[in-house]
Amino acid sequence: MKKYLEEFKLNKGLSPIDSPLRNSNFLSTMTGCFCEEGLIKVHETILTQLPPVACVFPYPQVFIGKSKTVVCLKDQIWEMVDGTLIKKIDGLTVNLPWSIADFFDYLVFSNGSQTVVRNTQSGVYTVSTSPFVPTANSCLNLQGQLIMGGVLI
Repeated sequence: MKKYLEEFKLNKGLSPIDSPLRNSNFLSTMTGCFCEEGLIKVHETILTQLPPVACVFPYPQVFIGKSKTVVCLKDQIWEMVDGTLIKKIDGLTVNLPWSIADFFDYLVFSNGSQTVVRNTQSGVYTVSTSPFVPTANSCLNLQGQLIMGGVLI
């Protein structure tokens, strides 16, 4: 990535529009990085804290939410607490990559086999057995409403 940025002098960062103009020196997408203080940075601190066996594509998945930073492996969920990754739940069923619905402290994860919910008061992650939060292939927060796609009944 650094070589690419230097070679093409993409010094303007991400494009403010979905399809940047040709020769505008903007990046159109950003994967595996985040913006901080006007710079594009990689989550090296997150990657160094994970077991090396866990880092096989498409994992780890890093979700930077409204109040939490969460890392999902194929069968584990980790949460960043004060700059340190802490394993919150493991032994999950492996299926599709995780999707997340972020409601500030309340998080819903789904991978097509299980739905995992974060308790807002205790911070404990549990596999949901509630009929109100079904298992689905994907989920998201749409203006405060939980939307799930490919719901499995």
